Amino acid sequence: MGTLKSYTFLGVTWSCCIYFFSIELIPMLSAQLVNWSQTPNNPTIGIVGENVTLKWKYSLNLVAGDTFDYFVIRRFAPSRFDFDDIVKYGIDGTVVVYNRFKGRFTLGKSATPELLLIKAKDTDETRYCCKVYSKNDNAQNCVLLKILVRPNITSISSDQTSNETDDLKLSCHATGTPSPRIAWSRPGNKEWRETNSPLLLKNISRYQDGEYVCTAMNNAGNSTASVMVTVNYPPSIFPAAKGYNFTEGYDIKLECRSDGRPSPTVTWRKNGGYPLIKFKAGERLVIVNASRSDAGDYLCTAENGIGNVQASAEINVNVFFAPSIDSEVLNQTLNETQDMRVVCIASGNPQPVITWSKAPSSKSLSSIDGVLTARNVSKTDSGVYQCRASNEIGNDAIVTFSLGVNYKPNETKLTYESKNKFVVVEDTVIFACSADSFPPSKLELRFNNKILGYFYNGRFSLHRVNTSNEGVYECIARNMLGTGVSPRVSLTVYVSPTIDYISQNATVNETEDVTLFCNASGKPAPSVTWSYLGNTVEMSPVKNKTLLLRKASRGQTGRFRCTAQNGNGNPAVVYVNVAVNYKPEMKTKPFKAVRSWINHHTLITCKAQGFPVPEITWSRKGNVESSTEFQTRDSTLSFTPREAGDFGAYVCTARNLLGIAKQEFVIQELYAPEAPEIQRIDVDRKNNMEIHWKVMATFQYSPVLDYLVQIRKKSEPNQWMNCTKITVREGSMMCVMNNLEAKMVYIVRMSARNVVGYGNFTVREVLTNEDQAGGTSQNNGRVTQVTQTMAMIATKIPNSAPEIIKLGDDRQAAHAGLAALRQNQGDHYCLRKGNAKDRW
Repeated sequence: MGTLKSYTFLGVTWSCCIYFFSIELIPMLSAQLVNWSQTPNNPTIGIVGENVTLKWKYSLNLVAGDTFDYFVIRRFAPSRFDFDDIVKYGIDGTVVVYNRFKGRFTLGKSATPELLLIKAKDTDETRYCCKVYSKNDNAQNCVLLKILVRPNITSISSDQTSNETDDLKLSCHATGTPSPRIAWSRPGNKEWRETNSPLLLKNISRYQDGEYVCTAMNNAGNSTASVMVTVNYPPSIFPAAKGYNFTEGYDIKLECRSDGRPSPTVTWRKNGGYPLIKFKAGERLVIVNASRSDAGDYLCTAENGIGNVQASAEINVNVFFAPSIDSEVLNQTLNETQDMRVVCIASGNPQPVITWSKAPSSKSLSSIDGVLTARNVSKTDSGVYQCRASNEIGNDAIVTFSLGVNYKPNETKLTYESKNKFVVVEDTVIFACSADSFPPSKLELRFNNKILGYFYNGRFSLHRVNTSNEGVYECIARNMLGTGVSPRVSLTVYVSPTIDYISQNATVNETEDVTLFCNASGKPAPSVTWSYLGNTVEMSPVKNKTLLLRKASRGQTGRFRCTAQNGNGNPAVVYVNVAVNYKPEMKTKPFKAVRSWINHHTLITCKAQGFPVPEITWSRKGNVESSTEFQTRDSTLSFTPREAGDFGAYVCTARNLLGIAKQEFVIQELYAPEAPEIQRIDVDRKNNMEIHWKVMATFQYSPVLDYLVQIRKKSEPNQWMNCTKITVREGSMMCVMNNLEAKMVYIVRMSARNVVGYGNFTVREVLTNEDQAGGTSQNNGRVTQVTQTMAMIATKIPNSAPEIIKLGDDRQAAHAGLAALRQNQGDHYCLRKGNAKDRW
């Protein structure tokens, strides 16, 4: 059996695998104690100042009875030709670092022969061994540790500056173990490499300018340092172009690229003159807002003091500028048949092209070297001419002039107008005359070969014309070149219509004939039309001087219009009123009756028509009650009946010169309802009272609208309570009063209401129960009907005093009252006139 143990110290791993073999019964032959599976390189390289790890791995071949004891790592001391133990690891896991090596050596991993040397020194170079011990044997493995020193450049040439073609030497020195080798290189140039030291650069050029790197190398590594070499060389110039074109108003930017070290100074001169300005290399000459005077030859010179050499280049600058017209072009006026010649001279860079045109057209006219000519001009040649100079730089230059061509009048025109379609008397006539001529013509108006005057702005007005202004008018147009053809127009003056005679207003009786006449004059003779302006009958307009209405009807009463017109001016219009008399007629629909009642304000309206408008009177039984004012067709009789005699028949009479008409109105009296018939009054033991009564008969003109049911304690005369819980059943109605006091006499009364008002009350007296144990009992109350008393009934209720009950004065009321008494127990007596007592 074997055991593998590993240890790590300061990043170095030591592993030691120990195998233990136990052999029983089978004998083994003696063998090598240790099998080394890993040993350090031999030699192992270490660097001064850096950590070194020596790592062994092994396994044990133990014979029977033998066991692992410890291992020790040690090094050879050449001065004593002996070994010094550094660290020991025992079987019990104890690690011992010997005193003189503490702080510099340790095990990388516990139980593993992995030796860590901290910050190696050159004195640490020697042989190192790992020796393993068992109880009966030992074995070791040794390696050589060589300590190297990394290269260190101790000196190098400082940065160098040299002129082109000079010789230059660069030196570089370094230390290290083993002694380092020196090599030179240039960043960015992998193909160039020199191993000479010092480095000699003969006849140096600008292309050898830059960084030079010295590298010191040995087995322990390498070290670098660099030198910057600057090579100065004389200037050179590379102009971008030999010539430049610029446009006036823009900036001129001239670039003269130069090369040289140090950077040269650039000087600009114009046309061989004095220096304009000096720049540093790379800067441009800028002329702001250049003008044409900035054109010329510019010389660029560069110098940097190396070898007293100058470089120069010449650049031509051409400045374009927009065209301008230099000659003065004046307006001209020519007579027809004369010749025209106009000169237009322009300047610009490039030289502008000159074209002529005539507004509004842009089409070019024929011209030679900017000279425009025209022979034998006519009026069509007059107008505005334009000279345009163009060279595609900026805006074109434009100048215009006007050519006026004088010519005598032609195409003279004469017209006239007025506010009407035709000229009528009192109109204003405006003559208009125009002529084509230059200069403008003076316009003269003649009437029947006589001068009337001159036109102003081509117009001449005649005010309030009449027939004497009829005739021939002529317009004469003349200017400095002569007179044109004179046009003529004839003026006719029309007369607006007037009505000379019209019939007077007419009044006739219905069925009589009416004749209306209307006579008018004017130029031309007007037409006459009669129209009816009313809306009671339809009548088409009649085109005639005479209008005949045969058997005139009342619908033809109204206004008639006579219109005379001849198309000139406004029509003449007059009006005639026609009145057609007819006797009165009633317009109110017949009434069956007018219903009212005592103290009710009553209105009766009577409507009648007739012409003249009839007078309306009201009468009753031959007496006049009231009459209307004249000229009204409606009359309303307003009165309030106070007694039965105020009801009956009233007569409305309408009267005018041609006759009368009558209509009768009957005023019928309505009454308040009779007292309702109480059928029964039920009181349950909780003293809830139900009052039942018979629905009263419905009358067409005064139906019952509602019922008033009231109750009070007999002992409280004025404390009536309204019963509002009313329900309707077939043929009867009921009202309920709840939670009445026990053993209390209540007075119940009921009345019906129609449009007249409430009628008489039916009154009963009711006694409530003593307790509220439930159940219902009929009450033998007392009934009193208050009407006009003619008969009375005395009722004797058991255990109470008799009470007199008054009945109505007619048979029907009496029977109704007696029917109510049938519900009451006791003796009843009828009291008639004369106080006769009969038992019933």
